[in-house]
Amino acid sequence: MKRMLQTAMGNLFLNAGTSFTSAQPGSMGMVIRNAFSRSAKSWMFILLSILGAYSSFSQVNCTIEPKFEWKHDSVNCKKIWFINYSQPASPNNQFTWKFGDGSSSNEYQPSHEYSQPGTYTVCLVMNAGNNCIKEFCQTIQVTCDPCSLQLDFKYEKEPSQPNRVYFLSLFAIPPGWTPQFFWNFGDGGTSDIYNPTHTYNNPGTYTVCLKLYLNSTCFKEICKTIVIGDSCNLEVKWHSEADPAHPRRIKFFNETIIPTSGADYKWSFGDGTGSVEKEPVHIYEKPGEYKVCLKVAISNTCIRELCKTITVDTPCRLEAKFDHKIDSVQKNKVYFINGTISNQSAIHYLWKFGDGSTSNEVNPIHYYQQPGIYEVCLVAETENGCRSVYCSKVEIRTIVCHIEPKFEWKASQEEPRKIYFRNLSIVPATGAKYLWKFGDGTTSTEKDPVHMYEKPGEYEVCLIVELDNLCRKVSCQKIVIRKPECDVHARFEWKQDAQNERKLWFANTSQPVSKIWRTYWSYGDGTISQDFNSFHEYGNPGKYYVCLKVVSLNGCTDYYCDSVLVGRKDTCENRSNFKWEPASNNQLELKFKPEHINTTWKYSWKFGDGTGSTAVTPIHKFEKPGIYNVCLTVVQSNGCKTTTCKEVKVGPACENFMVKFEYKRDNNRPNKISFVAAGTQQIAKQKWIIKRDGTINGYPYVVVLHQNNPTFIFPFAGWYTVCLEATSTNGCVKQYCQRINIERVVMAPGNLLPLSVTPNPTRNTAKIHLKLETNTAISIKLMDESGSVKLQWQVSGQTGNNTINLPVDKLAQGQYLVQLTYGNQVQWAKFQKM
Repeated sequence: MKRMLQTAMGNLFLNAGTSFTSAQPGSMGMVIRNAFSRSAKSWMFILLSILGAYSSFSQVNCTIEPKFEWKHDSVNCKKIWFINYSQPASPNNQFTWKFGDGSSSNEYQPSHEYSQPGTYTVCLVMNAGNNCIKEFCQTIQVTCDPCSLQLDFKYEKEPSQPNRVYFLSLFAIPPGWTPQFFWNFGDGGTSDIYNPTHTYNNPGTYTVCLKLYLNSTCFKEICKTIVIGDSCNLEVKWHSEADPAHPRRIKFFNETIIPTSGADYKWSFGDGTGSVEKEPVHIYEKPGEYKVCLKVAISNTCIRELCKTITVDTPCRLEAKFDHKIDSVQKNKVYFINGTISNQSAIHYLWKFGDGSTSNEVNPIHYYQQPGIYEVCLVAETENGCRSVYCSKVEIRTIVCHIEPKFEWKASQEEPRKIYFRNLSIVPATGAKYLWKFGDGTTSTEKDPVHMYEKPGEYEVCLIVELDNLCRKVSCQKIVIRKPECDVHARFEWKQDAQNERKLWFANTSQPVSKIWRTYWSYGDGTISQDFNSFHEYGNPGKYYVCLKVVSLNGCTDYYCDSVLVGRKDTCENRSNFKWEPASNNQLELKFKPEHINTTWKYSWKFGDGTGSTAVTPIHKFEKPGIYNVCLTVVQSNGCKTTTCKEVKVGPACENFMVKFEYKRDNNRPNKISFVAAGTQQIAKQKWIIKRDGTINGYPYVVVLHQNNPTFIFPFAGWYTVCLEATSTNGCVKQYCQRINIERVVMAPGNLLPLSVTPNPTRNTAKIHLKLETNTAISIKLMDESGSVKLQWQVSGQTGNNTINLPVDKLAQGQYLVQLTYGNQVQWAKFQKM
């Protein structure tokens, strides 16, 4: 119809143009053309109206519905796959995709790779012809950081069974990740699958929560309220008013309309208290923001709740203020003078110095580590909740650093691994501090140290010179520790015997022969020889690793090894490949099966835990989870012997086991911290490793605690790395670390650091006197000046005075550090062995 109208209108214009094109002005033709022109315009208006009506009729009957979903590519995090769910599915429909980054596609189900992560609006335009065109758009998120993705879910009820609910997670699993889902359906039921189905036993209102764990640092949660069997027409309303004479006295007005004769009320005031009165009055202990909830129930299934946040105020007379002064000598040392104005005496202060550090002192002194302009803020707060903040900028000017670190070194002639370092640094003032890093993980704070390297090699040695905190420079050199030249070099050649293919001849080509004292052959099959030139007959064909050890007259040893092939290559094919599967009821029990089974062959299994088997298809139970190197050796009927080894993972999948910990500081002792471990599975064993940044008197500070949820007293201020190594009940081991800053150390009365060693210096005997408040075990660790542990033991401490004897007679001369760990404390002692 539409095409017929278009043809008719076209013919009308064509005929009009042809008939009157040549009409002259004033002629009859011109008069007729003008009349026809007016008539044509009328007909054109009529035809256009008909076409418009037809177009509207077509749009009304346009029943297409464009729709799509999307997902991330399993390998490329910036690649998105689009799934077309448009209806109806017809080959006559045309699709245009607009990806939101300026590009498009006409494919039915395209994929698109974005150049940059971000949020894009993607639109699908569906064209069914006859002016039937519709568009569907939605926002997608392209990200390579899985933790930035938004977690959401939706649910649908079974039409025939309304209490059966299908839950659908809307979180796109990022490539290469195995997230852990945990559903709580609000009625005691849970699930850990991606899209669960749950049946509720009773009607009611339930809060459904979905928790997602991607790794130890990425955790997300979303909760939604669903109604099962809802026939409840109840709307909760309330408001609150403060008493003008007593701002913390709040009156709550219940405006809920109850459709039945009675109802039960439950108020939660947000401070841990509540009420069941209809319109209660509550007095808050201190000002602040509180989340208040009113829950109204008119039956077991008709329950509604409304929560609001209210603000409780009190008259506040507090004005934070401070001034500062920079030290005349140490330009990074700043004195802060508190000038806070208040009519109350009990004020808590929090200083934020702008470099990440804080203080609770009234008039603190702070050292800045770098020049710059810092915004310092003082937060003052009273016990009744008054709070005031004042900020001001502090400028630490750049200090010219005139020190010039420099050093030289030389190796001992007797022992090339012993290096003498000479400090040639130019320092314009006294009191410089030195830190040597020898490149092998050890350090020293001596001015001119002597260091013994364990093995030859190339090391980068750095000398760090520091003066007045802000003046610090580094000088590094690469040194080479050479090994003594060996006067012999081992080598050999081999060939197969012409008559016996399992017999090999070995020619010793080591040089120089005149300096060779002894030779040792290892043929790779468990046999050895001390012949100079040798031959050996192997029991079975195969590949063997032969080694020759040569010892010179002055004791120098050199090795040479090579692989040899016994037997013809075409007679020995590998038949030792195998596979395995775990038992259905025990993850520690595995069943092994060779790929090639022959009753005349011999099979030998080694399970990597010290046990083995000669069965063809053995079943082996491992004692604990882990990764084991399992090997199968097959000897065929023709004597061909081949071995295949594979790494076998035994035990539960530990990818879903994640741990973390929380900690709480003691209110009176900020360096006393209590730790609590948490995990996605039950934790059977805990190991805590506490390591302080830098060194204490040149020694590293590391403490290891084997106890659950310990409380530890940090003895020094500074930054620490605290790591929890947790073992689950099924043997999975995971570690979680967190940085903790100790700003101020408060020690118990009489607990002075460090302890003293008597006598000091000492030759044969030394003692430490320690006073304990309770009976406890004392762990003792004795370290040399490089931080290497020389002795470690444990004694039983008694309440009162204790004497600890140190076995110094077993030690070489030098300085030593003693670490004593007991209860939740660590103390130190330092002495010199003569």
